[in-house]
Amino acid sequence: MATERETRPRHKRVWPGLLRSVPFLLLSAAPAPAQPAGDMLTADLNRDGRVERFQLLDMGDGTVDLQIENTGGGVIYAEELAILSPFGPPPRLDVAPGGSLQVITENDGRGQLTLTIAFRDGDYRVAGVSYGWYDPLDPELGATCDFNLLTGRGRIDRGDEPPSFVPAPWPPMPVAHWTAETFVPPPGCL
Repeated sequence: MATERETRPRHKRVWPGLLRSVPFLLLSAAPAPAQPAGDMLTADLNRDGRVERFQLLDMGDGTVDLQIENTGGGVIYAEELAILSPFGPPPRLDVAPGGSLQVITENDGRGQLTLTIAFRDGDYRVAGVSYGWYDPLDPELGATCDFNLLTGRGRIDRGDEPPSFVPAPWPPMPVAHWTAETFVPPPGCL
């Protein structure tokens, strides 16, 4: 003989179990929080007497964001500033000899991209871009390109050729407006 529990419609037994699992499903569907992608660095870039904190965050989508805290204002967040290369170390932070912040991205077997971030005109700006590449099969083939966005001038060096002096292809823009897609190597740098 069937008991009352066995004869109840099946959907009534499923709902309580499903409802108990909803919080778990919601939590597991949420995006993963940003993870540190490497370096965290402190420096007083804006020279206000407070040390800012610069940190690269891995967003889990192949890109790295830069977070700047303790600026004397709000937190500055530069989304998709750099790409995480599967063929190199994670991007890293450094302080340039002149006191600017550098975000360095490497691609083993290909080259390196360095963004120089300076505090100018009341904002953290991409003030310089350096890009170098080489062919791992032919080390004689490659180029280095350095652009000072503050002066609007750049230099391209290719092998034994004399250097080329060119205008910078980008203006000095706030770091929050720069993304990894902003950088497209100009002619001569490829």
